[in-house]
Amino acid sequence: MIAELSIQNLVLADRIELQFKAGLVVLTGETGAGKSLIGQALDLATGGRAKSGLVRRGQDHARVDLVLQFNQTEQQTIDQELKALGLPQSESGRVIVRREIKASGGTRSWVGGIPVSLRSLSSLWKQRLARIDQGAATILESSSGRLELLDRALDDGAILQKMADAAKKWHDAQAHQRALQEQLEHQKDQREMMRHWVDELAEFDPQPEEFDALLEQRRVVRNQRQQKASLQRAETIIGSDRGVLSGLNELRSIAARSEDPEQLYDFVAQADQAIDSFLRVLQNQASDLLNIDEDALQDRVFRWRDLARKHRCNDPDLATHYQKLLADLEQLDNPETALKEAELQTQTTRAQAEKIAQLLTQARQKAARKTIQKLTQILPELGFKGAEIQLDLLRKPQLSTTGWDQFEILLQANPGEGFTPVQEGASGGEKARILLALDCSLPRTDVLTTIFYDEVDAGMGGKTAAAVARLLAQQSKHLQVLVVTHQAAVAAAAEQHIQVTKETKDGRTQLQTYDLQGIEREDELVRMTSGDVAIEAAQVVARALIDESTNHATV
Repeated sequence: MIAELSIQNLVLADRIELQFKAGLVVLTGETGAGKSLIGQALDLATGGRAKSGLVRRGQDHARVDLVLQFNQTEQQTIDQELKALGLPQSESGRVIVRREIKASGGTRSWVGGIPVSLRSLSSLWKQRLARIDQGAATILESSSGRLELLDRALDDGAILQKMADAAKKWHDAQAHQRALQEQLEHQKDQREMMRHWVDELAEFDPQPEEFDALLEQRRVVRNQRQQKASLQRAETIIGSDRGVLSGLNELRSIAARSEDPEQLYDFVAQADQAIDSFLRVLQNQASDLLNIDEDALQDRVFRWRDLARKHRCNDPDLATHYQKLLADLEQLDNPETALKEAELQTQTTRAQAEKIAQLLTQARQKAARKTIQKLTQILPELGFKGAEIQLDLLRKPQLSTTGWDQFEILLQANPGEGFTPVQEGASGGEKARILLALDCSLPRTDVLTTIFYDEVDAGMGGKTAAAVARLLAQQSKHLQVLVVTHQAAVAAAAEQHIQVTKETKDGRTQLQTYDLQGIEREDELVRMTSGDVAIEAAQVVARALIDESTNHATV
């Protein structure tokens, strides 16, 4: 809900501080007092368009601050959305929004003290705050808006997502088919070049994972070559004139001249035998070395790298690139096959989407029958006596993510005069009342938390105003309802009553707001009623309205 609203330097508002309660909140005052400015400020704070001339004369900017309070369930959702936008989490469900409008042009926005774009600001709040006035019942004006209203009455809302998913698959298949056709046309001129590339790679014949194997093989060959050279040098050293064998002969001569030659001869024999065994091992290892042409191996590695650079791919990916070229060339050489597969996919996904669309139409027809029963009971109480309403589903020429259906609300205001679409034949007040009736009679499936009605009850009176009051009170049990009204019956039904006045101070006109209680509220209801009856009678009516406001029957 909206907990607080602060307005500075906006048109006639020098500085206004408002604290709102939950439930039904009314704003009253004389005609032209500036009540609708509250709705305009809310619209700005939630990403609405800033028109020129909003900044109070003599000021360089206007500012609107909005404090929103979410319950525990809503807090989880809003925190997820804030996180997705890179914004800090709410403080125990409390979020502060600011919008600043410069007199020189341009605006700035903040959420939780962090600057945000207008698009981000709007994305957070556009589904949570609705503003409805006599000239802007936009939901009834648009075909999609009317359909969204009806879809709230569906028994199974999951079918809407199924429809959207099926339509997307069909649209994706169509897009793939078109892209394939364009691609094939464009690539025809490249066919010869691709064939040259394929022939070049086919001759080289790169194999998957071969490049890494080549590098490993080259490493092994180099190591073995170095080992063989080391073995050859060792044999040469051992058998040379000053090598190990020559040294052993000298040791034998020494042993022969010693007093105990047998023991020394044994030592020399052991050393000679060890050296002989070591040489045999070296010779065996040398005979086991791989017989690989290192030059040919090196040439293949260099050629591999040259081809990879030419085709602009990583060295290990050359074989994969070759296979892709083969597939692309096959597609170019056989375009009919690829196109037929794409066309078949388009036909299959369209058939699936049409099947779900038919089920959705049937579900909407059932929802329309339930809705018309409720409207038939409510509308006479809202000043539509003698009028009739029809809910029609028409088939659109093109299947879309919302199915086949186009939803029309038809109104016959007077018997025998014929039905016309509400967006064409109904007045602003009638649209507002029809929308109010629909909104109150349909299940709440959106994330709306606050709705602002701007004089939707204009021109009403008596029983009609009382019926509107009961509907608004009923609606306020589920969300916060802010209402600008001239109807005493509506004002008396509210949990909070705010009066807006226009006063002159120091030669400047400015708005003032008062949270009315007790006798002040009764005086305001007397003022609202006295235009129709004498003051004494108005006082009686005002007291009666206050006494009865807590006992409204459900419409």
